[in-house]
Order: sequence, then C-alpha cells, then structure tokens
Amino acid sequence: MIIPKYWAEAKTKTKFEGRQYTIKRFGWSDQSLEAAKIHAEQRVIAAIEQIKVDQNIRRIDHKVAYNGAEGLPIRVEIVAQHDDVIITRNTYGALCLNTPDVLFEGVWPVKDERLAQRESWVRHYEQHARHYASCRFIQQFGSQTIHEKAKRVQSLHDEYCKSSTQLDIA
Repeated sequence: MIIPKYWAEAKTKTKFEGRQYTIKRFGWSDQSLEAAKIHAEQRVIAAIEQIKVDQNIRRIDHKVAYNGAEGLPIRVEIVAQHDDVIITRNTYGALCLNTPDVLFEGVWPVKDERLAQRESWVRHYEQHARHYASCRFIQQFGSQTIHEKAKRVQSLHDEYCKSSTQLDIA
C-alpha cells in the first residue's frame, strides 16, 4: 500500500532521431514537495534514457486504479493517518479506509476542469452528512476475541461512520 503525502509533476521536451517527445512524469514522497519534485525529474530522465533504447514509451503517467497502476501509487487525498491506517478521499469524494492488509477503494478519475465542482460537492456532502450515520453496529457473531490491529481499524471505521451514535442512517 503506497499512498504518498506529496505529489509533483515534471515535464520536458526532447528530440531523438528527428522526433520530438514531450515527457510528463509524476514523482511522489512522504517527506516533502521538494522530494516529490526531485523524484518526478528523476523519472523524466529515466524516460528519456528509455527513448534511446526503445522509442515506444508512454509519454505521460495516467491516473489509474490499483488494479492497473503498473507499480505507481494512487493519487488520492489523505484525510487522516493513524499509524499504518490511512483514510483517503477518492476522486468521486468518498472516504476510504486503507490498511496494509485490507483495501477499501473505488476510483473514478475526475478531469482537471471538474475538480472545482468536485470540491464543492465534497463540501456540500460533508456539511449534510455530519447529521447522519452511515452504519450501525447491531450484533457480533463468533469469537469475542479481536486481534488488536483489527480492533484499531474497527474503531476508526466506527468513528468515521458514526456507528455508535443515535443519528439516522443516511
């Protein structure tokens, strides 16, 4: 599970054997935006070197879901982090609980020209959703023994879903 805090994009134009190439690559880091920029620039340099070996390269990094990410981390907003449990907001605005062991995620890309509309929708949604719960605990089956990590993830889930409140279910 790789969900970096910082993202940057590097872009360059280069010519090789009479053909012009525009190369764009994303870089990522958990340390800083500057480290993400350096990583993006390193990836552009690596792509240029690849052009010299095999001119058939992808010119830009596409935003894709985990199942097709080809080793690239997903680009999502980190809402909160609790040790190795990360709450993200996916591109259509839903909160997603991510753990190294279990992933809850859905990804539908949002075009840049629609980001402002999405952000407005998220603000509106959060304003109205705060008056509702999204699930409620009813009953536990099976063993009453809960692994410590599963208990921590469950606690975060219950907090975000407001499962222990008396709020109406959305």
